[in-house]
Amino acid sequence: VLRRLQDSEADIRMAALNAVAKRKWRAALPDLVELIRSPDLKMRERAHQVLQEITGMTYPVDFTLWKTALENHQLGG
Repeated sequence: VLRRLQDSEADIRMAALNAVAKRKWRAALPDLVELIRSPDLKMRERAHQVLQEITGMTYPVDFTLWKTALENHQLGG
């Protein structure tokens, strides 16, 4: 499933996002952070929502903020 977060097809990425959300897979956090830079608004919003659900954090849709929090091990959950 985690590899599917990087698939070239948006529908496959979205299905992977939903699977990650359902299982709250923390291993997907780096990929989710990358997806909030997506040019696809729906993808960006869903990735952000899943990040919030998994981590319990309420950061805005801001790649730099999420990336820094991930690198500094500040994402709860």
